Amino acid sequence: MRLNETLKNCLLALASRYPKSLVDVNQDMPGQHGLLVEAGPPPCSPIVMIELLQAHAPQELAAPARLVIDGQNHAIYLLEQLQERPVFWIHNRIGSVMLCKERLERSRLRASEQ
Repeated sequence: MRLNETLKNCLLALASRYPKSLVDVNQDMPGQHGLLVEAGPPPCSPIVMIELLQAHAPQELAAPARLVIDGQNHAIYLLEQLQERPVFWIHNRIGSVMLCKERLERSRLRASEQ
């Protein structure tokens, strides 16, 4: 599945087609939009991500984006940014538990290095 639309429409399409999906901010892209804080928001539903963006970075919802779901890639890219690196990763709810554990471990490692 490939969809070139606004970020909001990509998130709405994701919510419609894959209602159990979770969206996670790519932590390797600091400063890309208002949601990237120290730890980033936890993985959340596409609808919750829309609400977060509306509250913290409403201009991003109108940004041109590409939703890609295929055998190798599950992500959303902002077309005005480098397209090799997604701004959001897409996960299923089962995989999100492992993702949260991994993120917690990375945070602990960063804290111990400082």
